[in-house]
Amino acid sequence: MTEQQKRHSFIALFTVVFTVTLGFSLVNPFFPVYVKGLTGQGLMIALVFSGFSLAKMLFTPLLGRWSDFRSRRVFILAGLVMHCLIAFFFVLLPQNLAIIIALRFLQGIATAMVRPIAQAFVGDISTENHVGSFMGSFDVSFYAALGIGPLLGGLIADRLGYRGMFLFLMLLCFCALLAALFIVDRNDRLPSSQARPHKRCENISANHTLQGLLFLIFTRSFGIAIMPIFLPLFIDSNLHCGYLVIGIGVASGSITTALLLHPFGKLADLSNRRTLVIAGGIMSGLLTLLLPLAESMGQLILLSIFLASFTTLSLPASSAILVEEGRYHGLGFTMGIFHTIMNIGFFIGPLLAGMLMDTFGLNSVFWAAGLLGIAGATFFAFRSTPGAREDGTCPEMLTISSFREHGGTPAIKHENDSEGMYMRTTP
Repeated sequence: MTEQQKRHSFIALFTVVFTVTLGFSLVNPFFPVYVKGLTGQGLMIALVFSGFSLAKMLFTPLLGRWSDFRSRRVFILAGLVMHCLIAFFFVLLPQNLAIIIALRFLQGIATAMVRPIAQAFVGDISTENHVGSFMGSFDVSFYAALGIGPLLGGLIADRLGYRGMFLFLMLLCFCALLAALFIVDRNDRLPSSQARPHKRCENISANHTLQGLLFLIFTRSFGIAIMPIFLPLFIDSNLHCGYLVIGIGVASGSITTALLLHPFGKLADLSNRRTLVIAGGIMSGLLTLLLPLAESMGQLILLSIFLASFTTLSLPASSAILVEEGRYHGLGFTMGIFHTIMNIGFFIGPLLAGMLMDTFGLNSVFWAAGLLGIAGATFFAFRSTPGAREDGTCPEMLTISSFREHGGTPAIKHENDSEGMYMRTTP
């Protein structure tokens, strides 16, 4: 793939993820109210959201693994077609709870086919020494949409109602589908016999760095999941601010993240990524512990900005390490595992936080999130290998012979391999 083709694909993938995320973020904040209007039963409301998370947890690693041996573009296109149809059915079909539960489950499958595989695609086309810049710039598509979507959704809901929001969701998914047509597919995907990971490192538990990173991702997802739910509750009950100020307080973190991702991505390419992940994770945990001490909205916004800054410091670095590991285990499979672990945190985080709030009070939610964040960064520090490699191999098992094969593709030689077999990695 030429540099121009890579650039076109990156722009198309960025547009796809931004547009789809914008559609979801303008609907999701108001979807609980929409479902509550159909049923007053908490269990039924939970089923609607749990089905979506369950589908992502089940299908993300499977589809990601499959995409390692097939065209990633086909998976992304199929997922976007599903998104368009599901949004259309939300508009067309009667407001029936069983139908909504089924559509949300299918929506979870469609989601598993878009962002995780798009991230794997970006990992495919990223330049070897600029993985952090690529992943940091690409993640702007997600966080910028998260900041814009709720504001846009509120305006649409006030004027056009829920069906108007679903129409906009369908329109945005269709625009994403058009953008996906400009993705330049890789024409050198390896046959499965060559692309399959080596059996001695196929088990992720054998890779200590990836193991530590996945635990860090889980603890981070707990904090990400509880913030949009419990931070507004804290502002309302302790600081007594209006809805607009609450919106500004919640959005300040997403806006900060979107602004800093690109420069911190460049920093991840110039610095020790392991150090950035550890420092960002520990500082994020400490700042989360301080959130309940805010006595004014100004203090809270300042803490939120610093919290988002240190979280963002670790994001491109951890994404770059994930890509490096994925180049050995399979990028689609590794991104699938990443999103599964993250969705588990999204699923159980609010439930555990709600139990903590009922038992120990609202402040305990932020204390638990902060301690978990510190624990995740500490675990990663002990499990990851100092001076972690940049080629995605298992240091416990391999030595690297960096040479060029088939037009400059780096290869890995397995130590003690009597047959002299080599495995190519995806550049």
